[in-house]
Amino acid sequence: HRLDEAESRYDAALSINPNDAQGRAQRGTLASFQDRGADGKRDTERALHLSPLDPHRFLYLALAAGANMSAEDYPRAVTLAKESLRLNRTHVSTLRVLAAAQQGAGQLRDARKTTTELLRLQPDLRVSKWLETAPSADFQNGKRFAQMLQAAGIPE
Repeated sequence: HRLDEAESRYDAALSINPNDAQGRAQRGTLASFQDRGADGKRDTERALHLSPLDPHRFLYLALAAGANMSAEDYPRAVTLAKESLRLNRTHVSTLRVLAAAQQGAGQLRDARKTTTELLRLQPDLRVSKWLETAPSADFQNGKRFAQMLQAAGIPE
């Protein structure tokens, strides 16, 4: 939760190797947490281009989906999250992003269906519990995400 220190380290790493996909994805995620969706989207989308064959591509896709959520590009977030799930069907973080993105995109039935699957895999998930540990909880992005999760059917 020391986001300022994390950003400084990501910037330093990327100044040495600007084509490091993991550094780009992590810095983009950090920007997204801090309500800088456009910055987050730029870095995470760049990470996708730098890692087309990475065995952990599902994670890069999930992080890019989250960044697109922060930028309020819900249709793109849905697309990326679905692609991530195609590579790893049980990644609960991706399912959370997909449920919220579907809610934001007005795909309410799909969001409920995703929530059902998410709660099957993570039955103890509660919005309040998520907010306790989420680095974005103190930012608008985190609050909006929590509201979308709750609207999609995740218990308070």
